[in-house]
Amino acid sequence: MNKIKNVSISESLRKIISEFKDKSLVASLLLEEMVFEDTLVPNHIDYLSASHSDKTKISYLTPERFTKINESEIWSTSKRYHSKPGSLISKIYRNITPREIENFSNLYRAFSDQKEFDLSVVKGRDIVKYYHQDTYAGSGSLGNSCMKYDRCSKFLNMYSDNDIISMLIMKNDDGGLIGRALLWELDGQKVMDRIYTINDEDYQYYFMKWADDNGYIYKKRQNWSNTLQFVSKGKDVESKIEIQLKDWDYNYYPYLDTFKWLDRTSGKLFNYKPDHWGTVRTDDFRILMSPEGSYSKSDALELDAITKDWHHQGSLQYVEYRDLYTQRDNLRYSETLDQWIVKEDSEYSEELRDNIFKDLSKVDSKLIEKRKKYILQIEEEEKERQRIYEEKEKALAERMRNAGETERTRLRFDDYILRYINSMPDWVVSRETNGPSIEVVDPSSPQAEA
Repeated sequence: MNKIKNVSISESLRKIISEFKDKSLVASLLLEEMVFEDTLVPNHIDYLSASHSDKTKISYLTPERFTKINESEIWSTSKRYHSKPGSLISKIYRNITPREIENFSNLYRAFSDQKEFDLSVVKGRDIVKYYHQDTYAGSGSLGNSCMKYDRCSKFLNMYSDNDIISMLIMKNDDGGLIGRALLWELDGQKVMDRIYTINDEDYQYYFMKWADDNGYIYKKRQNWSNTLQFVSKGKDVESKIEIQLKDWDYNYYPYLDTFKWLDRTSGKLFNYKPDHWGTVRTDDFRILMSPEGSYSKSDALELDAITKDWHHQGSLQYVEYRDLYTQRDNLRYSETLDQWIVKEDSEYSEELRDNIFKDLSKVDSKLIEKRKKYILQIEEEEKERQRIYEEKEKALAERMRNAGETERTRLRFDDYILRYINSMPDWVVSRETNGPSIEVVDPSSPQAEA
């Protein structure tokens, strides 16, 4: 029978998470308090409260700690643990997705420690103004921007000259720039580009909330390599977008995180490599990703077909049977087949000591048999090495019993070397090499007496 259990939270915590209960599954679960036992992890933490020492954290008690304090001190004891909101959810509930945990963590930080700032949209030359580092109130991803220098102002004319481009800026009470994100307003679609702030953990959420409130989609991952995935009203979407510019013929161009593909024949920007570019290298097709105001050739980037991230040409592995390029982190190499296999298509075979297709119908049975014979040969060699080692160890032990003190010292060293050699991996002591060896002789032989 599935029992009902209680997860207790303080009034201070209840007040904070009640403000965003409709936006977070975790918040709604915590507010219910009474939950089925099978939704909880064993020995889950309890008595959650807003941390008094750090507004962005939550305090709690473990079952063990609870037994060591008086019941009257549950909420006030100094023995409470303090943790970031995202770190403690897995200590309470089963099967909460990383996406839900991240959502709860972002919302909790935003509502528990409300920041003082002002959000506004700027256009034209004000975009250039707030790209400059002199306006920044700190570092973070904002301070790492490659477009922050004096020399970069002339790269940014494309932004100030095109009315469809604006920028959301966040400023503190002193007028210092906390964050910025380009805005692209197209026919029927509005896009928020990469978010740069002085502290992404503290401020990114507010940009995303502004995007949701104002009908914009925003990047799922805030980086240069992911250009196709967005979030729209809390849902992940993949979208290929093209932008028609009014002005596009410049001597210098900005570094673009998302809409980096420029067709100079039409004045269109893309967040992907258009099909009509093909494999032709022409100066009319440019990728705008230079921190020096220049551009790269049309074939400078290639798409990881699995993660949908862009990478520099030549850094991905081609997988013939799937006709795709991807990072090797997404692959497993098969010695049996002498080829790369996509991770989700592969499994490790203990019998073959190798990665192989899950679907064996894709594998030539002759290659399987060849690999089995090879493994059998390796196993025989391993057995032979073990047999030789045991014989040598036995002979050394016998000599130790019959030797004097000086001889015992030398034999102990021989024994150490023997054990070291035996511990070597197969690729060191293999059938291709003789490897180091120790000659062990019969103690009664003339050589042993010399």
